[in-house]
Amino acid sequence: MNLELREKNEKMLELLEEIEDLKVQVYARDKSVNLQQKQIEELLDELRECKAVENDIKILVGKKISLEEENQRLRKQLDAKFMSQHEKQLEQTDLVLENKTLNDQLRILQKQIQDRQSDALAQRKR
Repeated sequence: MNLELREKNEKMLELLEEIEDLKVQVYARDKSVNLQQKQIEELLDELRECKAVENDIKILVGKKISLEEENQRLRKQLDAKFMSQHEKQLEQTDLVLENKTLNDQLRILQKQIQDRQSDALAQRKR
């Protein structure tokens, strides 16, 4: 009977050792699972941040395109105003030249009138 008890005690000790080994394994797995869960949470946070950045980039690209279109529209408008102003300046130059020509013709005509009047007065006096 003593032998039987001793064998049972040894078996119980072996079982207790196995239980301790299993506890260590379970503890290690729990720690591993916890670490993996933390890693998963961190990765999910990074994914959310990436999605937010991606969304921000889409918004910024849309704004950039909008600003480029507005810039192009304003350039066209500026070019049109410049051309209009340039055309007006050319028109003014043409008008100034035309005015000068007319003034020159007017002086010539006035000189001719004065010369004829002088000739007419000279002939009357004769």
